[in-house]
Amino acid sequence: MQKPLDPATQISQPSSGTGWRLGPYTLSEDGMLMLGDNLVSLSPLQRRLLQCFVRHNRTLLSKEQLMREVWGHEYVSEVSLARAVHS
Repeated sequence: MQKPLDPATQISQPSSGTGWRLGPYTLSEDGMLMLGDNLVSLSPLQRRLLQCFVRHNRTLLSKEQLMREVWGHEYVSEVSLARAVHS
């Protein structure tokens, strides 16, 4: 039997209908991450990774999908991919 999900880890659309709510955070469609009224600083890579994970909520992504969606057609080494996902 599956455990119920912690509400803080659920991804939902905020009442405005644009972007996503991630616990206490809100991610706009253009990749701006807010904690309340405060902007959370993200690098461009972190922003693309977060957007990819949110778009594919509850989906296991392959390495190839991540590389295609986050890095485009650019070659990415295994080490760079692992470092970006774990940072």
